[in-house]
Amino acid sequence: MPHSDTRSQPEVRELLARIQELEHLNQVAGDDLRAAAALLEHTLCLAHSGTWEWNLREDTVELSPMACEILGRPPGRTRWNRPEMTGLMHPDDLPDARGALLVLLEEGGPAVGDVTVRVCRQPGQWRWVRVRGSVAARDAGGGALKPVSYTHLT
Repeated sequence: MPHSDTRSQPEVRELLARIQELEHLNQVAGDDLRAAAALLEHTLCLAHSGTWEWNLREDTVELSPMACEILGRPPGRTRWNRPEMTGLMHPDDLPDARGALLVLLEEGGPAVGDVTVRVCRQPGQWRWVRVRGSVAARDAGGGALKPVSYTHLT
């Protein structure tokens, strides 16, 4: 039995044209997003600031290329686990850093956390780094889902 389509040829052509238009708009939006991301990265580099994002599920930290440079990490490796990251901090600064992070992550915590710590870029080479962070997304109960931050070499 032959298949009968209830749509007319003009309707099908109109739907195909609309699909092509949406594909084009999606491509333009993607191009705009990539351009905005490149501009942001360039601006952060000019300010000598980098960004990082903490994946709470995997307990990993994703660093921007500039954050890698600031922290003295290899530029090709942007994903680190949290213990590796805290291992970069001077032991005397860990209590302040942990305290600032815990306050930031708690429900109803401050909009922005701010702490300055020493980071070991290479053995024996300590640099002061200012870390400001916020929680970019919270769950319905107010729990932190996506902590993000920027890091600035002081």
